[in-house]
Order: sequence, then C-alpha cells, then structure tokens
Amino acid sequence: MFSYTFGVIGNDKVGNLLLSLLEEGNISTDGIIIDSERPTTSKLRVLSNGHQLLRIDSEKIENIRNTIEEKIKIKIEKHIIDSEAIIFEDYNKGFLTEKIIRDVIKLASHSNKLVTVDPKINFLESYKNCTLFKPNKNEAEQISGIKINNERALLQSAKKIFDRINPKYLLITLAEDGMVLFDARLIPKYFAAKARKIADVSGAGDTVISIITAALVHKYKIDEAVKLANTGAGIVVEKRGVVPIKPEEIDFGYK
Repeated sequence: MFSYTFGVIGNDKVGNLLLSLLEEGNISTDGIIIDSERPTTSKLRVLSNGHQLLRIDSEKIENIRNTIEEKIKIKIEKHIIDSEAIIFEDYNKGFLTEKIIRDVIKLASHSNKLVTVDPKINFLESYKNCTLFKPNKNEAEQISGIKINNERALLQSAKKIFDRINPKYLLITLAEDGMVLFDARLIPKYFAAKARKIADVSGAGDTVISIITAALVHKYKIDEAVKLANTGAGIVVEKRGVVPIKPEEIDFGYK
C-alpha cells in the first residue's frame, strides 16, 4: 500500500530530515509544501531514566496562508484518484483550515473514498458524514460538553457527537479502559485494553486510526478493524519513542 502525506514544513534542517524519513519509508513527499515563513514543527522530549519529564515544542500554529491552501488542494486533487482512503490527523497546528477540510471532504465524497478523522475541536461540522470519527475521551468531552464519568454520560456524549458530525462510525478511545465503538444506533461495543507494560504512549492514537483505515480499505468489518487497532495500540505503547509496527506483529493477514 503506497501512501501520500500532505502538510507544510519550513525551509530548515528539521524539514529536510522529515522529507528524508518519508522517502525512506516509501511515502510520497509530493504533497509536502515548503513555506519559508514558518518553521517545521519539532518536539524535543526530555527524559530521565526512561520517563518523560517535559516536552519543548518549536512551531508556528497560525493558519497557513491562502496561497498554501490552494497548493495543497491542487496536490490532493492530483492524488485522490489513486487513493483509497483519506486520514485527517488534526493537531491544531494551522494546517487543517476549515477550507481545506471542506474541500477535501467534498473531493472524497465525489470520489467515494473512505474518510477517517482523528480530531481536535476546530471546524468540527466540516467533518460531517465522514466514515469514522475518532476522538479520545477528553476530546469527546470537549465536543459534547459532557463529562464522561459513567456509561450514561458516555452514551449522552456519543449522541451529541452524532448529532453534530453524523459519522458512519464513532470510536472513542478511553486510554487504559480501551475503546468503545458506536454506529447510528448508539449501541456501545467495548474493546478492553489488554494488560501491557507501558513504556511510552506517544503515537498510540495515530496507530489506531492508521490500522483501522488500512483494515477498512482491505474490506475488514468495522469490529475486526477495531480489534486489530486495539492490538496495535497495545503493542506500540510497549515501545520507547514514536515507532511503527509491522503487519505481522498484529497478524494483519491482508484479505
């Protein structure tokens, strides 16, 4: 499966390093736009005896310029035909503007592509009718305005999110309590987290949405996709740093 990445980096050493890593991973860099007016986002983690003490971020989080938006749209239009799914990874860094989200959702709808979303709380209505919407517990609370402290509150929160976003599926990740999946019937299906020796939770959410999307592309049912993602997340938190996992580690077994 070939992947395209879309984003904005600066004209700097960190940006050049990112391009090199993407190319090494056989990921196209054609969708990466260089903007000399902003730095490449970087994160420096300070560790002691394997435990993170703090993180120092270097970034510019204001929205990208209109000219960059237009370049990104052109790049996505170019590659969407030979893509099978689109993943929105929203980090509130200024790249996913309301215009980009709406334009890409429209392109995906016209091309009948899967759309999966790992959201923040900006421009939520722009994600309406996506295939999968995957907030964590804190994000679900912010989106719905409901504190999730019991199952009743969880169901109320899920209903609010469906009313606002209307995804085909809603997956709320609950950290050590696993995940819960909803469809429009709002009947929860729980996936318990497996007991793990946690080394580093960085990248767990990215792992979940990536595996689910890949599984759905390969015609897995949603329950099967979430099971695979739950297993993958459990494996990745046992590893130090942000690292990929291989299909054979979770018995992906492409169909």
